[in-house]
Amino acid sequence: MNILVNLPASFFHHPDLISAFERLQKHDEIRMVSHDTADEIHIDLGWADALLMWSWPVLTE
Repeated sequence: MNILVNLPASFFHHPDLISAFERLQKHDEIRMVSHDTADEIHIDLGWADALLMWSWPVLTE
């Protein structure tokens, strides 16, 4: 499964989260990005089977 993780870059180096990302990488293909707009994430969404992220400040379409 291709899992797209879109979070602020600091999350990927946070000591409390590193082991969770490592466990995901053992079983699936993980792409970790820090996109801020729908235009930026568009290409990666086409690759992903699943998406882990938090919402942008304003929800749109």
